[in-house]
Amino acid sequence: MKISYLVSLERTTSGTFAHQVLDFMSRLSESRDDSISLIVQLPLLDVTRRGVHRGTSVAVRRQIESGLPTGVAVHILPNLIPCSLYYMPIWLVPVYILASVPQLLVLLLALRPDVLHCRSDVSALPGVMVRYLLPRHPAVVFDCRSLYAEEAHLLGLRWFDRASYVGWKAIRRFLLQHSDCVTCVTPELGRALTRMSGGSRVYTVPAIVSGDRFKPNDALRDSVRQELHFAPEDRVLVFSGTLGSWHSASTLERIWRYYRSATSWLVLLVPNGRAVRASLGVDDQVRILAIAPDQVSRYLCAADYGIVPFHEDLSSDAILLGTTMISSKAEEYMMAGLRIIVNSRVTPLARLVGNHRIGIVVDMEAAPGSWPELETYDSQESWRIHTIANGMFSDKSATIEYRARYSTLVERRL
Repeated sequence: MKISYLVSLERTTSGTFAHQVLDFMSRLSESRDDSISLIVQLPLLDVTRRGVHRGTSVAVRRQIESGLPTGVAVHILPNLIPCSLYYMPIWLVPVYILASVPQLLVLLLALRPDVLHCRSDVSALPGVMVRYLLPRHPAVVFDCRSLYAEEAHLLGLRWFDRASYVGWKAIRRFLLQHSDCVTCVTPELGRALTRMSGGSRVYTVPAIVSGDRFKPNDALRDSVRQELHFAPEDRVLVFSGTLGSWHSASTLERIWRYYRSATSWLVLLVPNGRAVRASLGVDDQVRILAIAPDQVSRYLCAADYGIVPFHEDLSSDAILLGTTMISSKAEEYMMAGLRIIVNSRVTPLARLVGNHRIGIVVDMEAAPGSWPELETYDSQESWRIHTIANGMFSDKSATIEYRARYSTLVERRL
């Protein structure tokens, strides 16, 4: 079976790319019966806080290939759209299509894949269009990671106007109706997508986490705590990821202020440390660490609780996102054996935490003093949490599920 996996306009240096794309490709390539190719659409020039750089440079290719086994072929397609416009204004969509479809068509004519797996709306749009242009079209899997238009609205992007919001929701309906298979990360999101599409069947495959990399390790826990000058009895809360998008600094600050004590610490594993420091103010019990994605699991080992603060936005889109998502960072926390502190508005995760008794669900509208207290670290409890997470989110089980979907699609075409 020939499988091509398409990723578009995602920054290859991010933890999401490393943990979800590269780890999945590595697992998928373990079968010697399959031919795996990773297709990455990247901007010719990308704009970041550090300036402008070539998105398709040799260094970028080497960085991607270094995280993959030799059996995975990497194809980089240059595009005109920068990663900063991943949430794309609708007027740029024709430019994006003209830049992506011809190149993708030529490449797929050469690769002749049986399955084209498209990660997100941005990848599925050219993927579905090319499907109809190929003489032997592959089965297209639309991997709907989240609600794209609603996410852009929550982020408050000034260029993503009402026309873009409506336009991308129409594109999503088109993709749902014209893909051979639709997958998503939670059953709640699957039900929402089914309603939006008018009845399309959606399969749930949780976002993957490496059970080999993210797991409890008491020796490593002690070592990292010594490195950070934490006492063995200190309570350590951690937030990993980016603040200001899915998760607001104000919500995180409220949770931290409530649980802050003389023997507690907050560790922030974030790329935007300066902005976070400005939001939280000066606090000598807050450690902000800028680390590489492959170091996240190491520093999670030192913590007791992982925080999922979500947003203070009460719009209908924010509520919809909260009721359909779990958060990939929560999956990493659980795999590392951490208890969870989660905003009650993230209902799928709040339900999981409550059902399995693996943390604290905080009601941001409740009266001060009503939240449960923190518990002390317990190694056996940490392994219990890891076992629960490994049964739900491991890269091994997700790969088995996707391979079953691929095989069914290919058999239908024979």
